[in-house]
Amino acid sequence: MEHQIERKILEENMEEGDRVTGWLEELEIGDLSDEAKESTHAVEEQEQPRTPPRRLKITPDIYESVSPTNTSFYNSSVFDSRKDLRSPRFCIRDDASDATSVDDDDNDWTNSKTNQKRFVTPKTVYNTPSIDSYKPPSDIDEALQDELPNTNPPIHLPPSPGESRLVCITSCLQCTLADLPCSLTVPSCSRCERNGMGDVCLLHRRRFIEEDTQDAALAWSVPVLLKLVGEDEGRWRKKVDLAYQLHAQWQDEQDRRNWVLPRWGERKMEESYIVKVHPGEGKGRLTYRELKIEM
Repeated sequence: MEHQIERKILEENMEEGDRVTGWLEELEIGDLSDEAKESTHAVEEQEQPRTPPRRLKITPDIYESVSPTNTSFYNSSVFDSRKDLRSPRFCIRDDASDATSVDDDDNDWTNSKTNQKRFVTPKTVYNTPSIDSYKPPSDIDEALQDELPNTNPPIHLPPSPGESRLVCITSCLQCTLADLPCSLTVPSCSRCERNGMGDVCLLHRRRFIEEDTQDAALAWSVPVLLKLVGEDEGRWRKKVDLAYQLHAQWQDEQDRRNWVLPRWGERKMEESYIVKVHPGEGKGRLTYRELKIEM
């Protein structure tokens, strides 16, 4: 049994070998020389169709006018270009037609207007008539060129001591130290009148611009004692002495309040301290009066 199987396998192998040998014998291998290759390429080139060379367009093509009902067009668009309008350079308008047009009259009118505006020369400084004439044009009447009144306000100089001027009155020193509102009535406030100190009411005022001081910031923060024209010198002297005493007491209280005894074993911290030279303008609304004062 085994011999039969082996014999059968050998027969099949021999049959396959005979098939390959027969296929190789039937195969015809062509000549692979260079001459044979050139001949084959020449035959292939003769068989393939060639594109004719492109000719230069010397004479323009002349086309007949197309009727509105004719459907054979020589270009890609189905509309003809407009003949009544000037087309831009290197551009062909194919969005309009002589046969089918909408609002042609309106388009012609607007385009003519735009063309007129386009060619209008803009006016410049050199086109003014004043350059071409010896006498420049003017719209002002010659009759009005006479001397006109000066409308600018005159520069006000400081008034003389005898003239009245607008004064900003601040609280009296008594009401300011008591931290109470003042009535700001001239020549004495109502609180000083009730206390029997109407003669020595220390009303103050703000400084004027012409009053020179060493420190500009101090001039606007510190008011001065108000002195009216014709005030009795003895009464004025009492006011000055009383103001000096009250200011000295206030300054002493400020110094005591600002002095702090450092604790034992602790380093004193450096703090910013602003020295006050006057208690200020006090409470109450600012009042302006036109008075004759002495500086």
